[in-house]
Amino acid sequence: MPREPAPELTRTVLFASPLLELADVQCRGTCTHRSAEECTHAAQLILPYRGTFVRHIGAKAMLADVNQVLFFSAGQPHQVSHPVAGGDASLVLTLAPATLAELAHTGGVDAHGERFRRDRRTLTPQAQLRRACVTARLASGAAGALEAEVRLLELARDALLDAPPPRRKPTQATLQLVERVKLRLAQADGHRLSLARIGADVGASPVYLTQVFRDLEGVPLYRYQAQLRLAQALERLPHCDDLAALALDLGFASHSQFATRFRAAYGLTPSQWRRRVAGR
Repeated sequence: MPREPAPELTRTVLFASPLLELADVQCRGTCTHRSAEECTHAAQLILPYRGTFVRHIGAKAMLADVNQVLFFSAGQPHQVSHPVAGGDASLVLTLAPATLAELAHTGGVDAHGERFRRDRRTLTPQAQLRRACVTARLASGAAGALEAEVRLLELARDALLDAPPPRRKPTQATLQLVERVKLRLAQADGHRLSLARIGADVGASPVYLTQVFRDLEGVPLYRYQAQLRLAQALERLPHCDDLAALALDLGFASHSQFATRFRAAYGLTPSQWRRRVAGR
């Protein structure tokens, strides 16, 4: 008998309580064009940890990568596409209405605690580490219910806290430019790109590009790229035995450079992170 094709989407619940639910959602990403319109039944924080996809809200398109958290308000229609091959995986944190209302004080939710005030946000390295820690502890069975709820609420609070306004007032043109840059970084898949090459590929001068990206994202372009690589390392390190090969695969010049930047971002070495995930 012919083997049934693998499902396009798989969803595994890692934790559930009356306050919230955390699920691991993995998508094969075979659909490169915009999907049919859909909406979520409850407010959700989408935290990609591998691969990329694009969320479309009307004419607005936002690339979701491991540096981002996306906010899906209940009932908000959207579409999804996959311009980069390889599929994607995300943690989906679903918040109960009462939980969302209690988080209104963060500024990321409207006064009634019903809808998110923004569509996405760039995560700090600390929030990325918190995301990886709670996932690892839940997957290994090390975290009890109380710990899981506290850690996940802290992660939601961090993501929702008001961020400083962008240094440059965003326009449709500048927003689209930044999204094109993110897509180009995702397509590079660890390969080094010069600023001139990125500028030529997205149609902007290097000087203008660096200014716009930092003004809208709050971090320089080179740091955003490095954080993409480091966040991938958080997910891949527990399953990797050759750290030097991983460093080169992620685009670092050497294992030493990788270890130095990993420790600067997360406060521990790659080996220490592996031991923490293993529970030792």
